[in-house]
Amino acid sequence: MSSQFKYQEIDFLIPSQEFIVNFSYVSCKGLSFIREYVLRLINIAPMTKMQIAVYFGLSDIEVTEAIDDLIEQDFIKLNSDGRLGLTELANKLFTDVASDVSLTTIEESTAKIKFDLATFSYFKSDQNGGLNNWACGLRLNAPPEHLAYATEYVKTEFQDEFFQIAENNYLPNSVTKEKHRPHLYMINSVIPTFNSPLRIKVDFKIDHKGDPVLLEKFSNLSNSDQIHSLLAEHLNQMKRANNAKEIIKVLELFGDRYTAQFLDEKCQIKSLVDLQDGLVGEIVGGVNYNLLLGPIYQEENWKVLEKEIQMISKHQQVSNKSNNALQLTWIAPSNPFWGMTSKIGVAFESVQEAFRDDKGLTAKVFLPIGNQYDKHAAKTWLNIFKPYAKLLNGVREGFCDGNVEILHIENELVAISYHVTDTERLPVTMPIGFFTKDRNTINHIGKILNQYLIGYAAYNEPNNCSHLQKIIGR
Repeated sequence: MSSQFKYQEIDFLIPSQEFIVNFSYVSCKGLSFIREYVLRLINIAPMTKMQIAVYFGLSDIEVTEAIDDLIEQDFIKLNSDGRLGLTELANKLFTDVASDVSLTTIEESTAKIKFDLATFSYFKSDQNGGLNNWACGLRLNAPPEHLAYATEYVKTEFQDEFFQIAENNYLPNSVTKEKHRPHLYMINSVIPTFNSPLRIKVDFKIDHKGDPVLLEKFSNLSNSDQIHSLLAEHLNQMKRANNAKEIIKVLELFGDRYTAQFLDEKCQIKSLVDLQDGLVGEIVGGVNYNLLLGPIYQEENWKVLEKEIQMISKHQQVSNKSNNALQLTWIAPSNPFWGMTSKIGVAFESVQEAFRDDKGLTAKVFLPIGNQYDKHAAKTWLNIFKPYAKLLNGVREGFCDGNVEILHIENELVAISYHVTDTERLPVTMPIGFFTKDRNTINHIGKILNQYLIGYAAYNEPNNCSHLQKIIGR
C-alpha cells in the first residue's frame, strides 16, 4: 500500500524580480607554472640565475624572461651576495616553505539573479517552468516596503549570502572557475529589470493515518524555511469553517453511497486500505467506480478521464452524430483553491481539442459568480483562464453550497468531487469523489445538475449566467 496520497495541488505565486548586480570582488590568481615554482624554489633558499636555469632546464633567454618579470612585479631582488631572494611583498605570499603562491587582485563582474520580493530568496531563472504570468495560481502579496526598497534588500542579501551564491553557481564562470574562493569587495550597483511571479508548485498529501504530510523542502530556493512560513501564514488566513454537515447533505442528495463509505461523520477518511482499492477501480453493487482523490483536473485523475474523453470524441466522429451533439458540462465549486495550478490548463486544452464544434461535441465550463451582471468576477476568471475563454461560462453561486465539482457528459460518463474543508486537520480542502460510466448514475447526477442550470433564483435572475465574455460586454 502506498504510504502517501496526494489530495490537492496548488501553485503559489509570489512577486519576484530579476536584478543586475554589479560588484567587485577579491580574486586570488595564481602565477604561471614556471614563475610560481621559481618563487617557491627561492623561498626555500636564495638561488643564482644559473642554479634556477639548471634546476628547471631553462635556456638563458627563458630564465632571464621569468626573472625579469618577477623583479618587475617586485617579487624577487638581487642580494648583495649575487643570489636572488624574495622581497618583503613576496614573503607575504607564503605561510611556510611548502605553501602555494597566490596573488590578490580586485576584479569587477556582473550577475543577473532573480529574487522573490516577499522573503528575498534567490532562485534560478527556470524555476517558473516557462510560466511568467499570474494565471492559474494562488497569489501571495509582498510587503509594500519590500517593493519600495527592493534594491536595498537585494544588496543586503547579496552581501550576506555571497559565498553561498557563488557556490550555487549564480555568478559568472569567470568568477567561480578560480581555485580560490572569491571574496566580495564592494557592491557597485543593483539595477532591477523585468518582474514576474515566482511559481511554487506544492503537492498536499496525507499519510497512512490520514494526517497531513509535511511539505517538502524547496531545494531551488535559498530561503526555503521562510517560504514555508509564508505559505502557512497565507493558508491560515484563508481558513474556512468545516463543511462536513454540508458534504453529508450533498451525498444524500446524489444518493452517493459509494463515496460515503470512505468518510466518517466528520468527513475524514476511515480507511487508507479501502482508499487504495478505490483508486485502482472497483465494482460495487454492479457499478464500476473509480475513486477520485483530489480535484477532477489533478494529474492522476485526469489521466483516467482524458482517456475516456478521447474515446468518446473518436466514437462521435466515426458515428457522424454531428446533428445530435454531445454536451460536456464542467461545474466548478466555490472554493478558493480550485483551479489554482497550471495543471488545469492541461485538462482544459484536452477538452478544447476533443470538444470542437466540428466534431459533434460541445463543452462548457461553469465558474461561480454572483449573478449575470457580475462583471468583476467574470473578468477575474477570464484573466486566470485567458487561453480557454471559449469554454468559460458563469453560474450563480450556490449549487450544492459551492462544495461540489462535476464533469458530466450526457449518457457517457460523470465525475464528481466533494471538496471537504477540515481546517482542524488539513491546511487546504480535500476533494474526494468518483468517476463512473454507469448510465443510471450519469442520468441521476445530470438531472440534478441540469435542474440547477435551467433554474432561476428570482424573476429574470437565471442560474446560468451565460458566457463570461458576454457578461463583460453587457
